[in-house]
Amino acid sequence: MSITLLDAKILVSRSSRHSQECGSMTLFFAAAILPLLFLVFSLSLDAGRYYTALEKWQKVLDEAVTYGDHFLPYQEQAETATRSYLAQFGASSAQVTVGADEVSALINLPVKLSFPQYFGMDLSIPLSTYSRARSTPFDSFVALDVSSYMGPSVFASTAWGDPAQWPPASFFEYEQPIVDISGVLNPLLVTQQCFNPVLSRYKESAQRAYEFLSHFSKNAVGVGVYPGYGTYIDVVRATESPDSRPVGGGEVDFDLYAGVHNRNVLCAAAAEREQAHAPYRFPTYNSALEPNSSGNSGVLILPASDPSQYQVNAAYLPALRAREVIWSQAVREGTLPETHEILRELRSQVVGAYFQGNRGGLSGNAVKSMFIFAGDVPWSLGARFPDAASSPLLQAQLAALRQDISDSGNALRISLTYVLSRHLGNDSPDLDARVDALKQLFSSESNQNLRLDVVNVSNFDDIERGVLAPVIMRQRTSVLAR
Repeated sequence: MSITLLDAKILVSRSSRHSQECGSMTLFFAAAILPLLFLVFSLSLDAGRYYTALEKWQKVLDEAVTYGDHFLPYQEQAETATRSYLAQFGASSAQVTVGADEVSALINLPVKLSFPQYFGMDLSIPLSTYSRARSTPFDSFVALDVSSYMGPSVFASTAWGDPAQWPPASFFEYEQPIVDISGVLNPLLVTQQCFNPVLSRYKESAQRAYEFLSHFSKNAVGVGVYPGYGTYIDVVRATESPDSRPVGGGEVDFDLYAGVHNRNVLCAAAAEREQAHAPYRFPTYNSALEPNSSGNSGVLILPASDPSQYQVNAAYLPALRAREVIWSQAVREGTLPETHEILRELRSQVVGAYFQGNRGGLSGNAVKSMFIFAGDVPWSLGARFPDAASSPLLQAQLAALRQDISDSGNALRISLTYVLSRHLGNDSPDLDARVDALKQLFSSESNQNLRLDVVNVSNFDDIERGVLAPVIMRQRTSVLAR
């Protein structure tokens, strides 16, 4: 088949036109498509840079607020810790907010865009991210031991401690001597039914425990003293939220224990009227926890001429603080505890606690915790642990705690911290062996949901950091919310 000249011209013309069209397409691709692809590529880089930065800063904020949350309820320290952590990553401009139960942080940063830089423009888009850490709430009860071994007898031959550091309270020495059939009692020994080197440290520790726990506003915290006046334990505050207290009531109820030679109202009067010896006065508020507290005004105990006539001023009760009631406790003269019954009451208080406030969905996560500031190893039926009469009763209550957990479908987490120290009232040669036996029992009964600790304290000076914080932090977790 032959190709004519005309056919050849037609083929050349078509080829030339196709080449022109391909060239046009190439020019169009180079002029339009390539810049578009470059734009898409640049934007994808910018998007990747943005989301990488977002992921990085979200992680930094999460770690910062979680770290700061561990310093609560000390809000100033929590804020300092959070800011210090953020500063390590150059985020000093972040907004940090600290509350009683949570730490939050917000950061706003510009992320530069790379594409506009090719055209001499410096553009950026804002990056904003937020994180909040909330603390696991606690249903807690703090029990203080005021058994007879927490002070010397009013008929003892010597008082406890250095008389120069522990002199008679001016109230008992000058204003209100205590008299029985034998005559006027030694005002120093009467004073030591309220304040002495042992009892005062225990009171301080229980007070600090309550204040530490109660300054998480999502916690429900109760307070009691034992042996009780006519019962096993006097509950001066049930395990309840701050909003659960009756209108017109203070933090706690005043415990009207009246013994043979002393009464709580007399201890309160001695603390309120003390002139010379500051350690006998009511403890001041903890400024780290209550930076704006103005304290109470007025008189707690109304004056009288007869020791049996001193009364609590009803007008003071709406402002009554737990530290004042704890500090007013007198030694329960001639009385020993029934520790198994005290545990029964504590179980009722914490396992059955009902929080009326708002926990933001964390109510089911509340840790049930009991703190017993005990002057000795457990006692039951006049026997000292691990003697035969005492041990089975204590074990029965620990078994009841395990049953509480089982009945909840293992949803409950319960802790019991038993704090004690060697002192003049329990200084027997076999105390260490008894404490070791208690530790062994607690260790054998502990499991994943039941934490039992014996804390043998040698120094009460730093009870929050040395005892409370480690115990609480072990069980408290931070929940992130964004």
